[in-house]
Amino acid sequence: MPSAIALSSTAISVHDSKLLDEPRRKVLWIGCYMLKTIQGMRAVAALLVLLMHCQATLAVGRTFGSFPFGRIFDGGEMGVDIFFVISGFVLCVAHQSDIGRPERLKRYVLRRFWRIFPAFWIVSCAVIFIKLVLGRSLDLSPGELVSALMLIPIHVFAENILEVAWTLRFELLFYLLIGLMIWNRRVGFGVAAITFAATPILYLSLEPVPGGWPQPSLIVADPRMWEFLLGIAAALILRSGVIKGAWPILMCAAGALCLFAGIILEDMTPIELGYGSYKLTFPEWERVLFAGSGGFLLVCGLSLGEMAGRFRTP
Repeated sequence: MPSAIALSSTAISVHDSKLLDEPRRKVLWIGCYMLKTIQGMRAVAALLVLLMHCQATLAVGRTFGSFPFGRIFDGGEMGVDIFFVISGFVLCVAHQSDIGRPERLKRYVLRRFWRIFPAFWIVSCAVIFIKLVLGRSLDLSPGELVSALMLIPIHVFAENILEVAWTLRFELLFYLLIGLMIWNRRVGFGVAAITFAATPILYLSLEPVPGGWPQPSLIVADPRMWEFLLGIAAALILRSGVIKGAWPILMCAAGALCLFAGIILEDMTPIELGYGSYKLTFPEWERVLFAGSGGFLLVCGLSLGEMAGRFRTP
């Protein structure tokens, strides 16, 4: 599952911030607020992904071999898309003020490292140990083992010790792009622009992966890379303060409709990938259009609503 990326500790509560004058509040919000609606949205996305994986596990032959609760959680895979949007939003919120300030790069790298690798390595070592105890082969060359442990962000489905670790490769690539922006603004923005512009070009020009995967395996060629951009856009909209009134509520409703439409679209036009006796659907760019856009609208609506005091959180 995607790594948990927490906002900085709350220095000023959302409601206390209203005591500040408007220009001052716009400066202080970055890195100071913990938007509880976004944290709750991330928890829901994680639960959806978990339930989808549980449904898949129950459906394979070595367990039930069927769907004891039906296929009600097929849309849970959209939780990954929501996670990527939230990641773009959170990193922009937490590090926008660090861009172009190389003296802050070390702190950024250490924070991102401790977010991912210690827990990932502990779980990976546990999986390796269990496999060896059970007499199972890892089926990994030394180079593939290093790639798996370091999450080198090149291929979507490179050899992984943990099957669900593929999402972390996307996160790590985005971390690297933000790190470049902190080190050097021009270089970072240039590399990021080339990377995101290359996504549709590579997607259309490279051959799909043999065996049924409907798109190239390169992470840079995966349309879901653009979901990080949607998260950044949501953060910039929140920063600008241009959306007010009832718009946050309307954006939340529109986001929910986009996600629902995406689930319906998947049922109508599935591209199937075998996983034991279970099938997963991956409708390529439609995932970004519906799940990514739905996540973007929800992140915008929830964050704007909470900042305006429309959404009360415990």
